[in-house]
Amino acid sequence: MTSKIQAIVFDKTYYDTKKARQWLKQHKHKAIKRVDITQNTLRYRLIDPAKFKRFRLKNITAGIQFVFGYITT
Repeated sequence: MTSKIQAIVFDKTYYDTKKARQWLKQHKHKAIKRVDITQNTLRYRLIDPAKFKRFRLKNITAGIQFVFGYITT
């Protein structure tokens, strides 16, 4: 099973859109579309979620989670 980072989720307690975009640029990630904003988070998709069968969240640091998408090979 292969995994890739499908999206990066920023907690709005720690990040606003400007800081989140700076973090993405600094870490060489490019979102495929504008940010999805909820009450508590900013979600930047890196890969279309339709390409994956299942997902898992992983806390990376305070305020940042990676969404890993899994492809069955």
